Amino acid sequence: MPGSARREWRSLTDPRSSLEGNWLPTRAGAERPGGPWTLLALGVRIAAPMVMYKSVLAERVIGCAIEVHRALGPGLLETAYQACLAQELRESALPFDRQVQVPVHYKGVTLDCGYRLDFVVNEELVIELKSVERILPIHKAQALTYLRLTGLPQALLINFNVPLLRHGITSVVLTPQTP
Repeated sequence: MPGSARREWRSLTDPRSSLEGNWLPTRAGAERPGGPWTLLALGVRIAAPMVMYKSVLAERVIGCAIEVHRALGPGLLETAYQACLAQELRESALPFDRQVQVPVHYKGVTLDCGYRLDFVVNEELVIELKSVERILPIHKAQALTYLRLTGLPQALLINFNVPLLRHGITSVVLTPQTP
């Protein structure tokens, strides 16, 4: 579908999304032509909260994040959630790295521009934590930039400053460019 992708960020829960009727995808993956994703420009798909790229790893990480949110609730600083999520990932025996530096490669030179990923789980999933009033397009763009710089396929953007954590989870998936 070259040229038909939208050039804006929208999740499936956005009332302006182009969903017919009141159809909302479920965790089980309700059948619908095109699947439960909104296709975006640059070959990127952003899933609605709790509708994830089918990944057992993502589901396990979400379970850990939910456990942290149940224990602490909303309102703390990002660093507190980060420390608790690290403990939860350890207890779940998930291999991860914290505060991973990501260099920028520019004209054959590697530059340290200060990019740091909150977590990289099992060398395949980026976790970016937030504790903000709401997720803004810049936060999604940040996660997308991390995927492009690392070459990893998926990021979870988790905002702990919500009453129900499922409303604070966004999956960002980097897909190959369509020629």
